[in-house]
Amino acid sequence: GGEGSFPSMNVVGFLNSVSRASRTTGLTAVEKGDWRQCKREVERRAVRAARFLAALALTGLACSLVVNELVFADVDPRAPIVETFKALNTLLSLCSLPFIYTTHSLRLLLARLLRCKPMSRLPPHLLHVNAWAVARRGGVWAEVVVCAVHLPPSCSFEVGTQQLANFVMYRAETLFFMLNLARCYVVVRLVKDGVLLSLPHRHSVACVQRIHCGYRFVAKHLHNSQSSAGYIALAWLSCITVLALLVRAAEFPACDLAHSTHPRCAGDQEWVLYGGGVARGSFRYFENAWWCMFVTGTTVGYGDLYPVTHFGRVCATMSAVTGVFATSLLTTALATRLTRDSEEECAFNVLRREKALARVPSLAASIIAVTWRARRRKR
Repeated sequence: GGEGSFPSMNVVGFLNSVSRASRTTGLTAVEKGDWRQCKREVERRAVRAARFLAALALTGLACSLVVNELVFADVDPRAPIVETFKALNTLLSLCSLPFIYTTHSLRLLLARLLRCKPMSRLPPHLLHVNAWAVARRGGVWAEVVVCAVHLPPSCSFEVGTQQLANFVMYRAETLFFMLNLARCYVVVRLVKDGVLLSLPHRHSVACVQRIHCGYRFVAKHLHNSQSSAGYIALAWLSCITVLALLVRAAEFPACDLAHSTHPRCAGDQEWVLYGGGVARGSFRYFENAWWCMFVTGTTVGYGDLYPVTHFGRVCATMSAVTGVFATSLLTTALATRLTRDSEEECAFNVLRREKALARVPSLAASIIAVTWRARRRKR
């Protein structure tokens, strides 16, 4: 074939040859100390860096959650315990920056290795990934914003907004907690890396079949697995939980807190929606917010709880769309699991035949008895 085409051999033979060559090349590269030539070693280090980053990001998210819950419990935002968790979140956010750079630089090197022809080595000048090449990746800066933005110690303020006919006030701790919830994306990447690592020779297969083993490939793989219903239900419940945290933060009446100093917080204790009064303490508890997102996602919507703020309505809309999508996927997965495959269909036909054959003696005896009685009546 032309340049870049594969050798004219069957797929299995090609995969075996590529696998043997990659193992030989990788072991030789690692033995010589040049691990950057080994795809598996580069990917292993990238996944390890991503796991450290996930641990730091999720721990910082937990600190932000504790700070927000302490503020909701009427603890002074400048209390020592609140400042301690803020400082810990700051430390974790700063420590995550080197791991972000390491993860993206190794993934960039892995992409270069994957573009290299099978059974060949990457040129030395491409083994070095400079900072400018990493900075040009758009995902780097998005990840820096998500993992590095936080509320530092000794910083606390109030933000008031006018939404419809109501004045809604947010604490800085609540706003930054809502931003820090975006760190949940690291869980999705951990799942993707874990699934791909469980598939041997995935790079060789993807090279031959000309596919990309990314998030969409992993989603299809999980959806067509035997435990697809469980995966879909777990993902759906996780989305409901995240949306419940967001809608609770958006609907929480921060004006009712003892440490609120905004002058407009001394007004009425009710919000107004379309001319009617609405109690603004409905989402004070997480259980109420979770219940509201669940019934909204199942398209039931009893109407006992509903958001009033703009962001709360956005969360409810996302819950409804996610619920419809998850319900359709869950129905498809359950229907697929309840459908007999070819082997089960063959076994079912054999069992049905054996069941019919087992009834033959009794049916024959019944026919003989009926025939004998009929002939006796005629005599």
